[in-house]
Amino acid sequence: MSLRLAALLAALALPQAAQACSAGNPSSCASDMTSQPASSADAGPATGAGDPIDLASGNNYRADVDYRLPATDGLALSRHYNSHGRGSGALGGGWQLGTDASLTLLAPIGGRPRVQITQGDGRPLTFTTTSAQIGEGRVPRDGATLLSALPSDGGVHYDSKGWTWRWQDGRSLRFGRQGLLLWIDDGHGERLELGHDSTGRLLGWRDQVGHSVRLVYQGMGQFDQSNPPRGRLIEAVLPDGGKIHYHYDPQGQLKQVDEADGRQLRYTYR
Repeated sequence: MSLRLAALLAALALPQAAQACSAGNPSSCASDMTSQPASSADAGPATGAGDPIDLASGNNYRADVDYRLPATDGLALSRHYNSHGRGSGALGGGWQLGTDASLTLLAPIGGRPRVQITQGDGRPLTFTTTSAQIGEGRVPRDGATLLSALPSDGGVHYDSKGWTWRWQDGRSLRFGRQGLLLWIDDGHGERLELGHDSTGRLLGWRDQVGHSVRLVYQGMGQFDQSNPPRGRLIEAVLPDGGKIHYHYDPQGQLKQVDEADGRQLRYTYR
C-alpha cells in the first residue's frame, strides 16, 4: 500500500515538529537518536524519487519526527511507514514507532543459533553465530556473539539475561530474554529506558534525567469496540504535558496526526 502526505498546513517544507526523510536517500535518514533511535543506517543505493518510493522494489517509505526534546539528541518521538512492512501495529498497517524494535529467536542452521532484529523502521536484520554454539534449545551459549552478513551491522552478544546489539558507532540496544527492547544507549551519555506492559506493548520511554514520553492506547484499561480499533495508539503525552493525537480511518489506518503545537499531518493511501 502506497502512502501520500496529503496536506501539511499548506506548508512547502516539513515543520520542525514533524520532519521526514526518504529511504531512497539514505543520507537524509541518518541513524540518530532522534529520527531512528533503534534503526541502523541504510547502506543501500539511492533509488528513490519524489516522496518517497524505492524504484527498485516499489517500496513506499517515510519517517516523521513528531517531537524532539530541545537541547538533547536523545528523547524524541518518531514514526516510520514501510509499505512492505508486515502486520498491523499500534499505528495501523505499515507504521511503526522509531523505538519499537524487537528481537526474535530463529531456528538454528547447521547448529548455529540465529536471531532476527526488527528495527524501529520495520527493516529486519538476521544475525548468526560463526560456529555451532547452541546452548539449551535454540539459545546460544552464554557469551556467544552473532553477526550479520555486513560488518557495518555490528554484532549481537548473548548472556543469560538477554541480548545486546552493539553498533560500530558505539550505540548499543539491550533486549530482554523475551525479545523486548529495554534500553538504547548512544555511547556518549544519552540513554533511553523503555517500559512495556504485561503483553509486551510499549508504554513509553524516558531519558537519563527523567524526561519521558508516555503512550495511550484505544481501550486502555477498558472494553471498547469503537473506532479506532482497540489497541491503536491514540495519544502521546510529552515531558511538558503537551499531547500528540493520532486519528484513524474506518479501516484502522492512520489518517491524521495532531501535533502538540497545533499543526497537523494528514495521510492518504493508494
